[in-house]
Amino acid sequence: MMLLLVVVAIFTSYIAWQRTLSSEQKQLSHLSGILAQGFEHQMAKQDVIQQILAEGLEVSSESSSTETAQDFFQRMRPYHRSALGYAMLDMQGNVLGSSLPEYEFAPDSQSALDMSSESLQEAILTRSFQIGRPQLSTTIDKWVTPLYTPVFDDDNEVRAIMVSMLIIDSDNAAWSELQLEDNIEIVLVRDDGYLNYMYPEPATRERYDRIYQTRASEPLRNLIREQHGWASYDRPYNMAGGYRHHYLWVEPMAQYGMTAVAMKDRRYVIMAWLSNLALPTVVWLLGVLVLIYGYRRAKRLIDVSDQDLRSLNSQLSSSLEQYDSLTQLLPVGVYQGRVNSEGEREVTYLNQRAREILELPDSLPLERMFTEIEQRIHPSDRYDYNHQSLKAAREKAPLYWQGRILVGSEIRWVEVQSIPQVKDNESLLWNGVIIDTTASKRAEEQINQLAFYDALTKLPNRRMLQEKVKNLKHKMQSIPQYAAVLCFDVDNFKTLNDSLGQQAGDDLLVTLSERLRRSIRDQDFVARIGGDEFVVVLTRLSEHASAAANQTRALAAELIRDFEQPVALNESFYRVTASVGITLFDNDTRSVDTLLQQADQAMYQAKAAGRNTHIFFDESIQTMLQDRQELVRDLHRAIEDNEFELHYQLIVEADKSVHGVEALVRWSHPDRGMIPPNDFIPLAEETGDILLLGEQILTSACQQLNEWHQDPERKHWTMSVNLSVRQLHSPSFVADTLSIIEKSGVEPQYLVLEITESMLLSEPDDAIEKMTALKQHGVKFALDDFGTGYSSLSYLNSLPLDKLKIDQSFVQNLHKNESPRTITRTIISLGESLRLKLVAEGVETKTQMELLAAQGCQLFQGYLINRPTPVSQIDLVLKRLQEGSEA
Repeated sequence: MMLLLVVVAIFTSYIAWQRTLSSEQKQLSHLSGILAQGFEHQMAKQDVIQQILAEGLEVSSESSSTETAQDFFQRMRPYHRSALGYAMLDMQGNVLGSSLPEYEFAPDSQSALDMSSESLQEAILTRSFQIGRPQLSTTIDKWVTPLYTPVFDDDNEVRAIMVSMLIIDSDNAAWSELQLEDNIEIVLVRDDGYLNYMYPEPATRERYDRIYQTRASEPLRNLIREQHGWASYDRPYNMAGGYRHHYLWVEPMAQYGMTAVAMKDRRYVIMAWLSNLALPTVVWLLGVLVLIYGYRRAKRLIDVSDQDLRSLNSQLSSSLEQYDSLTQLLPVGVYQGRVNSEGEREVTYLNQRAREILELPDSLPLERMFTEIEQRIHPSDRYDYNHQSLKAAREKAPLYWQGRILVGSEIRWVEVQSIPQVKDNESLLWNGVIIDTTASKRAEEQINQLAFYDALTKLPNRRMLQEKVKNLKHKMQSIPQYAAVLCFDVDNFKTLNDSLGQQAGDDLLVTLSERLRRSIRDQDFVARIGGDEFVVVLTRLSEHASAAANQTRALAAELIRDFEQPVALNESFYRVTASVGITLFDNDTRSVDTLLQQADQAMYQAKAAGRNTHIFFDESIQTMLQDRQELVRDLHRAIEDNEFELHYQLIVEADKSVHGVEALVRWSHPDRGMIPPNDFIPLAEETGDILLLGEQILTSACQQLNEWHQDPERKHWTMSVNLSVRQLHSPSFVADTLSIIEKSGVEPQYLVLEITESMLLSEPDDAIEKMTALKQHGVKFALDDFGTGYSSLSYLNSLPLDKLKIDQSFVQNLHKNESPRTITRTIISLGESLRLKLVAEGVETKTQMELLAAQGCQLFQGYLINRPTPVSQIDLVLKRLQEGSEA
């Protein structure tokens, strides 16, 4: 029996010791984790602040003078109180500005600003945020931790260093309010062995200074390098070589080259074990007494055990309260959640700060907490949260998510960081923090608003405009298209501003900015780049310069019309106009500044031209547009005055006997002279004048054919007339054509209407239906420029054609090599199989005609026979042709 009691005593002591170690391990792990997370969060926050300050300094000042930089640091000082101060150094070590002008920030008074500092040089070399060794600031006689953030220029080279000096014992540190037991210490150890922080702080200033000037003990440094998590080591405590055994938890922070360590003297652990062992010892002694004194004392011993058990429960509750009070000191919410093997989720712990961030009532039970939290996630961010959390759970990896939550009608920004821990029952335990980042997010948005938007009109400023145009040019590398920059300048703005006052001038600018914003298309954007100058960028224009210029001209005219609407100022209405400069661009090498400069120059030309107009920077485009407008005006007049005339080109057989003619329209302009059809036909197509012009051409051709048919020798001649796309798809095309034929008196079978393959790409069924209707009245059709289009051979078989015209590009290359001859032979063979007559266009030499005739071509047309000739000279052409045949 005594042996059994001894075994029970030993086993009880062992269990109590293991529980004590486990409890200490959890406590030290928790404290080192809080220290690590708080330090990492503060360093990340400082890095972001220093980057924003560097960018803000660049945006807020038009010059890089020290006075401007100093003023900027002073304005930003109230927003950043977590550091002693901020300073910016150039690459020569000169102080460009600081947030504490009352101190002389120079390397001899602030070692943090010494360019030879190893951490500063490391920040330049690695181009990343670095944490320096704690240094004693002789200016304020305090220890500070210098932080270095490199600042880059447009070429991504380091041009300056942003430095902050974080006071080590600052009240703003995440760990500064931790309440530790007297026998626990927490430290931050750098990879080089020096301490970066220690708590509790040394009692004397002498020891305070010494711990930051000497490295940690070699056993501790070796242990940190080789082991993470729970560990123990012998810590020296006097100069004579004495040691004390300590337990500690090592939490590495590789990103910042530091390690968080929480440690406790083993003597206090043993004392805790002995304290925990007191009850089992009492129970053991009571057991001995029970054996000695018998069953009569058993009930009393059980009562004593119950009383002690209640004491343990009280101690446990006290420990939980102490844990809660410890977490309440943190500026972040702390939570713990569990996901079991079946996917069920529950919140097991949530501190008061987390409840405040999420505004969860204290009465809400934990089992309903998870559902309530997820319902607070903003709908637009819910997918991202679900994706990130499921991915983290699947990979058992740390979760980091940043997004918005809805608390009533208020939107808050939060950061969630959590680390998974797999339990023995295969459930997943998540330990994490919730950080309210709403204030910093709003500050970031405010800084972004100041940096990229005009304060008066809320439009993008010059910097934002440059970024947008750069992105647009990048997209245009893969999508061929033109864009345009339009520079608007309000005419006589200074006069109006001086006479009505600055407030009226500001109201006018706001009104005009709103008009431009409403008038532009969804894909375009507008910016204010200073004073009364606005810039509109038109995107997704045509890939052809002339078409893009026409689009820009039309859109600019609409914007100017909206711009000119009366504006109410000081209870009166005023009409303002604008001078607009325009430059087109595509994926060329011009920089954004060059484009803005060109548009600005064109705008001044518009002012010099009398204001209230728009001018293109490219003189050729401006001239082209003006010439086009004049040509459109003249085209209308020419159609009304019937200035167009027909020239005719003969179509002959192999023996040069005339088969027919093709009517070709010509325009003899009273001032410009003879205008080529390639210049005015596309313009007539675009304006719709081609319908009236085509009717005039067809009428004149039919009348001339009827006149020729009065001569018995020309009774068999055919007349070929080209059709346009608009004519063919006109609803009244069939009726109009038959009406012209009837009025002219010509027989329909001698009229040949020529179409091209490209005309069949749009509504081919409609074209076939109209061609068939005319075919039934005897009208013939020829397919012009065959071999250069894209129509399907199945359509060719279904078209009511009579002739195929071989494109002149094949004819003129017949003598060069076999390939064109193969093509013409194939076309002729195809025409024969479809029972179509073949007409060769562009025949210029006798050799070409002979080769085509040998391949089976029946009809020929080109300069060898005659150039397009007015009707008055046709007899001369026939005479020359007859003399050539006889010769």
